[in-house]
This record gives sequence, structure tokens and C-alpha cells, in this order.
Amino acid sequence: MPDVSTAMTPSDGEKGADAARKKKGQPSRKGKKAWAKNIDITDVESALDDLRTDERVHGGRLSSLPDSALFSVDKSGDTATVVSLAKAKKRLRIDEILTPDSKIPGVSSRARARGELNSEQRALAKKKREASKTWAELVERKRRKLENGKALVQRRPGKGASVEPIWTVLDTVATAPTPEAASPPALEFIPPAVVPKRPSTLYIPPIQQVALSTLPHPGASYNPTFEDHQEALREAVTVEEEKARKRREAEERAGGPNRAGNVERRNAMPGEEEVDGSDEDEEEEEEKEGSEVDDGDADVKKKEPKRKTRQERNREARRKEIEREEAARKEAKKLEKQLKNLPNIVASLPRTGPTDPAQAPSKPSKPPRLGPHRAEPPVARVLLTEELPDALRKLQPEGNLLEDMATSMFAKGVMERRIYKQNGAGKFTGKGGKNTRKEFETHTYKRFQ
Repeated sequence: MPDVSTAMTPSDGEKGADAARKKKGQPSRKGKKAWAKNIDITDVESALDDLRTDERVHGGRLSSLPDSALFSVDKSGDTATVVSLAKAKKRLRIDEILTPDSKIPGVSSRARARGELNSEQRALAKKKREASKTWAELVERKRRKLENGKALVQRRPGKGASVEPIWTVLDTVATAPTPEAASPPALEFIPPAVVPKRPSTLYIPPIQQVALSTLPHPGASYNPTFEDHQEALREAVTVEEEKARKRREAEERAGGPNRAGNVERRNAMPGEEEVDGSDEDEEEEEEKEGSEVDDGDADVKKKEPKRKTRQERNREARRKEIEREEAARKEAKKLEKQLKNLPNIVASLPRTGPTDPAQAPSKPSKPPRLGPHRAEPPVARVLLTEELPDALRKLQPEGNLLEDMATSMFAKGVMERRIYKQNGAGKFTGKGGKNTRKEFETHTYKRFQ
């Protein structure tokens, strides 16, 4: 019976086949790059991973840690009690996630404090900041410091030196009568203090408040007392007399100065009216005779219309152009003279309001007027004594609420007052003028069949 070990030993041919197979699978390592690339470093990487894990979990390699960090004395006693207490004080899952489990501190994103830097690092940081700024930014920063007065304050005064705030110096300069003479040479770049100007709205008096609807006079009621009715009648008569007086004055002004003078002369010398009238009649007769003679001469000396030549038209155009230029030159000269005299004109104008707000008028001003027509006071509706009704059956409604509201809106400046007049066509226009009806001939008489 053959030996088992001898029977199980591979032959020489099998050994050669295995060696050839291994040699074929191994890549070539002739070059330097291929040699470094194909080296197996799995064991090295696993060792480094284990080392990093130990540093993260234990804070370093176990072999380098002291015994106090690896071993601890069990003084807790019963383990079940510790477990029960841990379950009773179970933490939230979010707290467990946010709790850092690494012993290595993370990189802080906060800039280091100024005290943590040494003198060289601070000088280097300042140099980098100044290098990053442009020349224009540096000049602007210096200018702002000069305007704010920060450049004039002593940064590090010596021991015992008194530091005075910059605003006290500015107040002293602002209150001085002559800043150029009172200010020291160090304050020549500080601008003088600007006193705030009082707004013009302080001088405007408040606008008068107008009621939505004014109450009528007690004498205009349906059943007034005798005293109230007589007082209302007197006020109405006074208003009508004032209107009549203004109407007469307007008619006299419309007649011209000669008519007004003649009226005054007739009122002053009533006995000389006949003499003045006879003299005027004689003068009128002489003027008529003279005009008849002139008309006769004009008929005799009347020239035939003659067509202008080209030269005459050009001469007339040149003359008109010269006159136009001369008028424009005079107007420009007049305007220039007015502009030169503008300060005197402005000084001669009256002030719209007092300089002191305490002297401002306390009386309220009237509301602004929107249109060209002024708001008139409401018309007093007063009946005569014989027109007052003595029974309820004869009572007539008086007044119009819509008209009263419109009158109040005119007075308050909310709505524009317009005067509507009826034109020739029977239509009302708000322009106050009278438009006549136009007549034209149609062509219907031409269209016949």
C-alpha cells in the first residue's frame, strides 16, 4: 500500500503551472511609476484608519495614553441603579446628534481677538488692510476725519493732561462773533456751525374752518319774534343798499372820466348847465362844418390804387425788419435794467410774514380760492311783515339744503364757483360769455328729383 503523503504531493508539472499562473497575473514593475503604483498599501491605510479612530474616540493612541485615561476605579456601586437613573434622564435624539463626540476641537470660523495677535501679526494685518484700499478711499477717509474733528483730538494724552471734548470747542467757535479771529489755528479746517433756518410754514396762519352749513338768522324762521324779524330786515336792507351803491359806482366808471367829471360838474354848478350846453353845441357845429369840407377835399384828391413794385415791397420788408429789431433791442435793454435793479425791487416789496414766530398773526386766514370768481355770502331770505303766514295752510317751504352746501363748499375752497349764463342758442355756458347762433345756407335746394 503506497504512502498517503506521497500520493497527495503534487507533481512537478503542477508546480510549474501554478508558478506560471501567478507570474502571469502580476503586473510589470520595471518602471518607477509602475513600481510605486502597484505596491499594496492596504495594511498601511488600515493602520492609519485605526490610528485616526483611536484619536477621535480616545483622544490619542492607546499606547501613548496614561493609565488614568485607560483605567478607572469603580466607585459607582450597583450598575442597575445607574441604568435606571440614565433611563429616567434620557436625552433627546436631537441633543444626542448635536453633541460633539470627537475629542479633536473643530476649526473656529471667528476671527481671532486683537489680544491674541502679537505686534508683528497686527502690523501685517494693518498693512494688508491699507494695501487693499485705493488712494481715493484713503483721501475720503482723511477728509471725513477732518470734517468730524476726530483728527484734531489727541489720541494718547500724557499723564495729567486734560482732554476737552471736541463739541465744546465747536460750540465755542460757533458762538464766537468772528470765527476767523476767535478760532485757533488748529481749527481752520472745521467748517462753521450752521444755524438751522426756521421753516416758512411757521409764519403761515392757520386756515379758517368753515361750517358745512351756516345757520340762518333767527328772523328768517317761519314764526319769528318781532325783534328778530326787524333786525333781519335791517340787515337785508343794508346789504341791498351796499349792492346798489357799488352798481352805481361801476356804471360811472364805465362811462369814462369825462362823464364822471361832467356829473360832478353838474352836481356842483347846476346854474351853468345851459351855458355849458350852448358852448358845446357851437363847438359841435363847427366840427361838423370842418369835417364836411375835409370830406370834400378828400374826394377830390383821392388817388387811384396803384400796385406796388418788387422794390417797394422789399423796401417795406426791410423797414419792418429794422423796426422789429429795434423793438427787440429796446425790450432787452429794459429787461436788463430791471434785472440790475432787482435787489432794490425785492427790498421794496413788503414782507409776507414777520421774522419772529411770536409775532405771527393768530387770526386764521381765508381758504384758497379755486376759480376766478369769489365765494359770495349766502343770500338772506327774509319775508316782509305782510308776507309772514298767519296759518299753517299758507306756510311755504323756504331755503335749499343743496344750495347751502354748495355755498359752503365755495367758501371752504373745496369746489370752484362758476357763473352760468344763457347764450343765444338757449344753452348755458360756464365761461360767462354769450355765444350767438350762427346761420348758414344748406345745399338741400340743389338736391331735387
